[in-house]
Amino acid sequence: MRTLLPVLLLGISIALPAPATIQRAEDFQAPQIVVNRLQFPLSSALEGLSEGFAEVHFIVDSDGTASEFIVVEATHEVFARAALRGLQESQFQSASFEGESETVRTIMHLHFRETGVVNYSAYDRVQHPLPYMTRFSRPAFSLSTVEELDSAPRLIQQPENYFPVDEEERLLTGSVHMEYYIDRDGQTRLAIPLEPAHPAIVEAAILSIAGMRYEIPRKGAKPVPVRVRQTIVFTGTGS
Repeated sequence: MRTLLPVLLLGISIALPAPATIQRAEDFQAPQIVVNRLQFPLSSALEGLSEGFAEVHFIVDSDGTASEFIVVEATHEVFARAALRGLQESQFQSASFEGESETVRTIMHLHFRETGVVNYSAYDRVQHPLPYMTRFSRPAFSLSTVEELDSAPRLIQQPENYFPVDEEERLLTGSVHMEYYIDRDGQTRLAIPLEPAHPAIVEAAILSIAGMRYEIPRKGAKPVPVRVRQTIVFTGTGS
């Protein structure tokens, strides 16, 4: 990635996801659906489908707001659309640890059946598939790594030039290792830091990633979502 030129960030307020970690303590409460709008898609009958699967990754922040949805696997497009629509219309209770609300990346495995929708929720780095999750057929698409693609997706839209400043509006230099997704349209999604860093550096990195757009990632010529890890560096020199 090219070095980002310095731009002063003033008057910007963003709720940043904290670096996600798996909490195993008994007093950790994972995010929960409190208003469930997931439904079996009736349009699946036109495709002769009686059940299907979808996996969705998204953020549930500390006030229960869910955002940054990306469907990373589905057995058919109809279930990808149903998963995305249903979760976007649902309401969530935030995760909590030791009584304090937390922002976490949430992973939801959805089993669509004519009798209803069963979800298996997890958070952060839970590996897919879960041991008790039935698989139905080869997925229509699934999450890939850059190495698995036909070719590395080319950046076709550069982000705006952001640069972090501290509380006294002094320019900061530094870097942060980030993870984000590129969806099947080439749009970046769900950027989170993988290591501790100054909040202003994390903010500038998230803003930069949000402004990127790539060529459509392809595996075997088919559009697929891809997970990317990248170190974002801020030098303050414009070089």
